[in-house]
Amino acid sequence: MILINDLAGGYTTLASAHVLPASHINYQHGLAVKGYLTSTQLPTASISFGGTLIGKSNAPQVAFFSSRGPSPQSPGILKPDIIGPGVNILAAWGASVDNATNSFNVVSGTSMSCPHLSGVAALIKSAHPDWSQQNVSATVFDLGSGHVNPPTAMNPGLVYDLHPDDFVPYLCGLGYSTYTYKALSLEGVDVKVMPKEIKFRELKEKASFSVKFTRFGNAMGSSSVSEGHLVWSSNEGEYNVVSAIVVVFV
Repeated sequence: MILINDLAGGYTTLASAHVLPASHINYQHGLAVKGYLTSTQLPTASISFGGTLIGKSNAPQVAFFSSRGPSPQSPGILKPDIIGPGVNILAAWGASVDNATNSFNVVSGTSMSCPHLSGVAALIKSAHPDWSQQNVSATVFDLGSGHVNPPTAMNPGLVYDLHPDDFVPYLCGLGYSTYTYKALSLEGVDVKVMPKEIKFRELKEKASFSVKFTRFGNAMGSSSVSEGHLVWSSNEGEYNVVSAIVVVFV
């Protein structure tokens, strides 16, 4: 049996314990297979193991079942703000899947990605025991948000340190017309950041800045969302701190 993804399933293929011999292929490859089946009266096929592929330019990918966000309940807070390995993860299992003695399974979902991210956070905390929870959370991001990047997390250069009181104004302001999700290069939006340069003279020094968004004309047309990013770069070029922002037009 050949199991083919539908359009919504896209490029995510899952390792499942089928009850009969089966191969799972993505949507694009499925179209090619179906096209071949209709091109000949005697279609044939074979399966060969090509080994583990590494260094693919399109990896990592977000699984089709993973939320892209933003959250409709609270679009002003970027969710999901981080992703990690969570598809086809080999892990211990409470019962045998194939009636064998080994209790292992290949599972996908947040129950698989959460242990990866928790482990990375524990490693960072062990290396920097004086860092706050927010410091640890801010450093595990690859580019301000996105796929976890443990090597760069140990020395991020600059982090945004948040406290519970920082969220109070946001919670009080829910329902306003402008929200943030991803930043600069926003289509249809003029962005001004003040100050344009932030100077740090010592370790753990804090600084603040403001961002002003102004929509111009009707550049977005029928679209209700404009996305981009804000980047703080060190003069030495060693650090780039990226904040993802979205503007929702209402």
